[in-house]
Amino acid sequence: MLDKSRLAAVLSFVSAGFLAIPGTAFALSLEDSVRASLTNSLSLSASRNNWAAARDNIDTAQSTREWRATGTLSGTHSKADAASATRDGFLDSQTGSATLKLSRNIYDGGQSDENLILRTMQRDIAEARYLGAEQQVILATSEAYLDVIRASREVALNDANLARLGEHVAAAQARLEAGAVTKTQVAQAEARLSRAQTTLISSLAALSSAEDAFLTLTGLAAEGLETDIVPASMPATLLEADDLARNAHPDIQLANLNLAASGQEFRALLASLRPTVAFSLSANETMAEGTRSDKTELSANVTLSTPLMPTGSVRAKARSLSSGLEATKMERADT
Repeated sequence: MLDKSRLAAVLSFVSAGFLAIPGTAFALSLEDSVRASLTNSLSLSASRNNWAAARDNIDTAQSTREWRATGTLSGTHSKADAASATRDGFLDSQTGSATLKLSRNIYDGGQSDENLILRTMQRDIAEARYLGAEQQVILATSEAYLDVIRASREVALNDANLARLGEHVAAAQARLEAGAVTKTQVAQAEARLSRAQTTLISSLAALSSAEDAFLTLTGLAAEGLETDIVPASMPATLLEADDLARNAHPDIQLANLNLAASGQEFRALLASLRPTVAFSLSANETMAEGTRSDKTELSANVTLSTPLMPTGSVRAKARSLSSGLEATKMERADT
């Protein structure tokens, strides 16, 4: 059976091997780790793509003011019972027509302007979410970096403590053989050694978990981490820190933008209920049997349209926006 002193030596060797870090040409700094995690983060990539989608969606706000071109082709074939028919008692006729129409809204009730403001706000919301995701990645990487350093130092401390207690046990056994101490005192020293062994094993597991978390975030092995970290400049007072957070924190900006966008959605809905003025040009060519039925028509139209009463879907949309506005107000107050 392995005695206490030999077990202490084995654990000391294992911890020393665990702490042995292969030499690297350059030490891995916190800045390098954060840069790697920003590149490696899938959540940040998703937020970046969401921002790009919101940016490109701004152009859709002009859809109510765009020119639209439509084309129609139609043809008919009919048989009519007629006394003058010379074939089977029926008179055949064919007709074909082609129509080309070009139209746009001269006035859309302000929909394009209100939608442009709304789409811009939605882009700003996506940008705030991206900044929030970026901040979370930076904080998580910094914590993982410091966790590895702290866990490494704890392992080194526990390893030194284990070696020291192993020497105490060996000395106690020698003094026991000399009759200077009792077996109880030796047992107490061995108990302290056992606790130190357990603590070392626990710290080794914590270090392994910290290194795994660091690898997951950055895609880099936790080797040769720089321990001399220059502290960043901090606000001098708590009030300055509070003002800085209220003005620059992504969560605060996101809450403010969500509240503004909820109000803008109401204005966009109201704009869709206003009268619109549309202008259209159309050309129609009709061809039939005989030349008397052939004709070419050109027309220009100006159409005024206005909803006479709100539909059920509009009322439901208004209720939904009202509930959403109240929710964003509460979220803003809770931020």
